[in-house]
Amino acid sequence: MNALQQGTERTKRPPLVRGRGRNLVRRLRDSIRFYEKLHRDHGPIVRYRVLHLEVCGLFDAELIREVLDEQRDAFDKGRALQLSRGISNPTVITASGPEHRRRRRLIQPFFHRTALDRYVSTFVHKAAARRDTWHEGAVVDICSEVRELVTDIAIGVFFGDGIDVDADDLESAAEYVQWDFAMTLVPGYRVIERLPWPHLRRLRRAGRVIDDKIREAIRRASDDGPAAHNVISLLVHTQNEEGGGRAFNDSEVRDETLVLLLASQETLKSSLCWCFYQLGRNPRARDRMIEEIDDVLGRRPATPDDFARLVYTRAVFDETLRLCPPVYLVPRTAVRDVVIGGYFLPRGTNLQICWLAPHKDGRYFPDPDRFLPERWLGEGPERPKYAYGPFGGGSRACPGDLYARMTAVYVLATITQRWRLDLAADRPLKYRSLVVYAISSGLSATAVARPDITANPR
Repeated sequence: MNALQQGTERTKRPPLVRGRGRNLVRRLRDSIRFYEKLHRDHGPIVRYRVLHLEVCGLFDAELIREVLDEQRDAFDKGRALQLSRGISNPTVITASGPEHRRRRRLIQPFFHRTALDRYVSTFVHKAAARRDTWHEGAVVDICSEVRELVTDIAIGVFFGDGIDVDADDLESAAEYVQWDFAMTLVPGYRVIERLPWPHLRRLRRAGRVIDDKIREAIRRASDDGPAAHNVISLLVHTQNEEGGGRAFNDSEVRDETLVLLLASQETLKSSLCWCFYQLGRNPRARDRMIEEIDDVLGRRPATPDDFARLVYTRAVFDETLRLCPPVYLVPRTAVRDVVIGGYFLPRGTNLQICWLAPHKDGRYFPDPDRFLPERWLGEGPERPKYAYGPFGGGSRACPGDLYARMTAVYVLATITQRWRLDLAADRPLKYRSLVVYAISSGLSATAVARPDITANPR
């Protein structure tokens, strides 16, 4: 028995929910309800078994702070990141320790406000082009439109001009990565994923195509001299902090590009779909956002300076991610024995931080099930640091959170300048939540021309 165990002999383990097969079925069927029930029935921390794994769910803001701040040296990235295939080098998402910190320092300047301002014209131009394909009374699938728009934006931001990337291939590559992460729950998944399923063959083919496009962009950036303003070129030309040449070789640029590209894709698509869903169900909030956009922008296209002025539109995004965070689970693995909230977690514990729980804690967010963007304006109730974490927290928080916020705000503003999107009343909503919390049923809406802005504001 080690020293920590000797000192915590009377420290209890978190409660355990048995039923390996039953837990797996519930997790696969509806992960949101599964975790909500665990929290409701067992409190702020609980263990459960899924087939060959034992997982510990964490639901309390103060316990999350212990994991991400006070005892962060006791935890590493989660098991799915460790097992996921297709990445041969450390990346800002998959690396640990000093290597993670080094990569984060090198990549973070790409996502500073001054750097992202260069992409505002891309956000606005792509959103306006998509918006202008609609006509009065058209019934559009918001999820499909958002998916294509976000993919177009990502291609422009990551690849720049001159590289022809197929949006469907990029979509399929992202789907394959999600599938790969989800399959880490299943024993023997390395064998399963090699089975000749037609759908998987298509996803793998798309992944290879995107891989070729990334390598083509790397070669072009290497030949073109100084860095252009796209992510791949910036990665190619990033210099070591100590001097003496490139910080990343071509293989590392490929891996960093892939993880950043696919991670940003899924978060943005899901966030924007949920934004339009919440606005469609809450016309008072939508009207207030429309009023702000008209006051700030009128008929002109948005510029970098407008981000600070679109205060309520930003609050709409923040409130949407409180209720519907696409990345609602953050995995960690204990690298040593540790005590969290008085509970003993042995080395190797698979931890799942569930952000939905503090997001809906009435102590921090009164009337927590209501969509109230106003709660993000002015002074609100005092909240713990980790009561809100749609982009994670601590040293491994998502480096691209501002990129997601800016893209979403400019897309919302540009589309709203011309259209009001009225949701179809008779369409039941379905969602998926195994890896990303996202609408899966599509989101039908009727495009209604804004009566006060009948001309194209461009």
